[in-house]
This record gives sequence, C-alpha cells and structure tokens, in this order.
Amino acid sequence: MARSQTQMTLEAAARIQATQVGASQRPLPKISFSYGFEQRREGREPGFATRAKAAAIRNTRAASPSSFKSHSTTLNQFSPLLENGIARNMSGVPIILCGKTEQIGTGVIENLKPEYEVIHFVLTAEAGAEEIPCVLRGQAPPTKSSGLGSGVYDSRPKAIVFGGGYDDAAVDFVAQSVADTSIPLLKADLSIPVPPVGPEYGKRILERCKHKLEELEKEGKLNGSESGIFLY
Repeated sequence: MARSQTQMTLEAAARIQATQVGASQRPLPKISFSYGFEQRREGREPGFATRAKAAAIRNTRAASPSSFKSHSTTLNQFSPLLENGIARNMSGVPIILCGKTEQIGTGVIENLKPEYEVIHFVLTAEAGAEEIPCVLRGQAPPTKSSGLGSGVYDSRPKAIVFGGGYDDAAVDFVAQSVADTSIPLLKADLSIPVPPVGPEYGKRILERCKHKLEELEKEGKLNGSESGIFLY
C-alpha cells in the first residue's frame, strides 16, 4: 500500500528527532588543545590558531547543538593560547637564577615551583652578562653556561635572583649589562650566617629568596617597572 506524502513527512520528522535525542545522550568528545603545539613551538604556522579554534567549535556543535552555547565560553578561554600558536607555560612567575653549581641550582629551581618558574639559569657573572640581555629580549642566548631552566623565553622575566656565591662585584657586573631594563635584582645578604655549601645551605637560601620574592610581588615590584638591588 502506497504511503501518503503526510506519512512520509511524519516518518522523516521522527527519524530526525531520534537522531537528535541520541546525539544529546552521547558524552561530548574530549577536545585537545595541545595537538600541533609542540610541532609549531619553534616555527609558528600562519592561520593555525584560527583553524584549531574553528575545528574545536565545529566538534562541540556537532556533538550537541543544545549544549554548544555553554561550551563556547570554555573555548573562548583558550583563545589567548591559540592565537599565539603555542601552549604557554603558566606555572608561575618567570625569573632568572644565577648560581654557582647545577646541583644546588636544581634543588632551588624545583622548590621555587609552583609559585616561581626559573626560565634561565647561569653559572657565572660573565655568562650572565652575555646571556641575560638576550633572555630579557625574549630570545634564547646563542650559547648557554647551563642547560637548567624551562627555556620559555617568550615570558618576560620578572626578577633576576643571585645565589650566595655572588658577591657585590659579580652582581654589579651583571647589573651593568641590564642597566637599560627595569627589573629587580635579588642578592643574598652575605652578612647573614649560612650553613656550609650543601643541601642545608640550599634550603636556607631558598627560604630567604622565596620570602623576598613574595614580598616584592605583594608590593607590586615585579610588574616590570621596578629596578634596583634588593637583599634577601
């Protein structure tokens, strides 16, 4: 028996409704914002950000049209990351650390986290005078005295921290190389007794350093407008 036009229309509407109900009951797909970022970390591909965001939006809309509006807010929160073509490291306030040994430096770097992120580490005042100006310009130094540090050079450092192995002359030498930049320099107060070089020494210096960084941050002196040497 032939079906009428009305019957066919009702059947088609029922099929569409069933499809929409099934889609709304399926869990939303997980949207990854990291794909392609590592490959493009060094060379940013033009248009990648726009395409990545558009693809994520299409996937969310297709999965559940009714919930797309709420998810679009989440997508927009990633826009600053996508527009730069890389996933920025937002673990802490970026700083530069000057130490005398990588053994102690490694411990200090780890224990400054998550509040502070060491993006570059230098082993001598001479190396600091060569490397730090490049880092302040957002560039990787041509040569490095140490491989420590995150190397996220697109995040401008908020402070330069000197360990207890740097005396006044060494700090002044590095300070001259960054004289045209507003950035606080934190120097260990050598008049304060410390244990011999070793684990306990690093722990004591770390506590004092972190306290001074927190103090400067609360006072608004890590905002890129403050210069000078601060003892800790």
